Amino acid sequence: MLEDAIGGIRDEAVALSEQGIWIALTGLILLLTDKVMKSLKANWALVARFSDWLFNRGLRSGLPVSHVVFSAIFMILIIIAAVLHYSLHGWFSILSDFPTDPD
Repeated sequence: MLEDAIGGIRDEAVALSEQGIWIALTGLILLLTDKVMKSLKANWALVARFSDWLFNRGLRSGLPVSHVVFSAIFMILIIIAAVLHYSLHGWFSILSDFPTDPD
C-alpha cells in the first residue's frame, strides 16, 4: 500500500515536471506582454508631458525630492524586513505570518 502511494506521488511529480516548461513559458509571455503594454503607455505619457513642457517651461520637471526620499525610506524598510525574516527566522512573529501563512 505504501509503495502504491509512493508510485502515485512519483507519477504526479513527473506529470508536474513535464508541465514546468509550459508554466514558465506562459509566465514569460505574460511578463513580456505586460512590460510592452506598460512601455507603450509610459512612452505615450512621456511624449505628452514633454510636449506640454515645450510650450510651458514653468512646468516642473523630474521627481520631487520628497518622492525620492519616501521611496528610498520604503526600500530600506523592505530590505531590513527581508534580512530580518530570512536571517533571524522566527524571532519576529509578524514576519513569520506576513505576507504568507506558514500553514
